[in-house]
Amino acid sequence: MSGKKLAVGLVAGVVIMVGLIMIAVISFFNANPTQDAAEGTNEFTGYIIAMEDERILVVSGTEDEVSGLTNETILDSRLPAIWFSVTMDQRKELEVGEEVRVTHNGVEDSYPGQSAAVTVEPTIGLDH
Repeated sequence: MSGKKLAVGLVAGVVIMVGLIMIAVISFFNANPTQDAAEGTNEFTGYIIAMEDERILVVSGTEDEVSGLTNETILDSRLPAIWFSVTMDQRKELEVGEEVRVTHNGVEDSYPGQSAAVTVEPTIGLDH
């Protein structure tokens, strides 16, 4: 009988230890400040100059710098530009030439940059 009690005690101890470790790991990730800031911490404001499938090219600059120029001319000017992947629902609400504010995650090192849009809002009515 004492062998069974010992085995049950060991199993119970292991289960309790695993539970405590899981609680500690979950608590760590919930309290970690980098976890809270992971989604859409960056903002980029500019004009949509191109749309392809599920992405938009947004260029930051004045309306005069951006209007009437071809995509190649704008990109040659090296104005800040990012291709944002967007959902089809987001894309349906957007138009080329529209000024937007995009919240997004990190940007890949390329020109133009590449990132995933979290939100895309027209700047009309927003404070710049």
